[in-house]
Amino acid sequence: MEEDVHPPENDSHILRDEVELSISFNDPFYLPRNYTDLAVDTVRMQNTLRFGIQVDVRTYAGPVPTDKREGEWKITYRKNGDHWTLQIFCHDSATVNGEARIQAAVIIFDEEENVIQVDQANTYTCSRGNNLAMTINVDNSTDSKVMALILKPVPI
Repeated sequence: MEEDVHPPENDSHILRDEVELSISFNDPFYLPRNYTDLAVDTVRMQNTLRFGIQVDVRTYAGPVPTDKREGEWKITYRKNGDHWTLQIFCHDSATVNGEARIQAAVIIFDEEENVIQVDQANTYTCSRGNNLAMTINVDNSTDSKVMALILKPVPI
């Protein structure tokens, strides 16, 4: 049995069609999801020793996920009643060309590690001169046991 395979006569229409699609990897569809594996820090919400202190964490630097966590960040936690304030500062090691573009999300779990609340900040560009501040209003403080912070570097 002989197969009749002919190469296309003109491949230029394929490239033209790809350009006409106007694909952009900045659209939300292409941004990373809130996988708990990307959590950089977790806090037991009843642990009063963590309130008001600064924590050093590491992420991968740049928008491409990697096992190397070389990007350094500082996070401060403050609690006032059912309101938490997180401030996120980047170090130079977390930046590419002086900036780090991130999406930050806070995930709150109950005692059985079920997700009961998610708060996500808009995409933010951090540099040495600024920081991202997030305020989280805890909906159910009785059931809220663990807070996880996810920092996702995204494309600029």
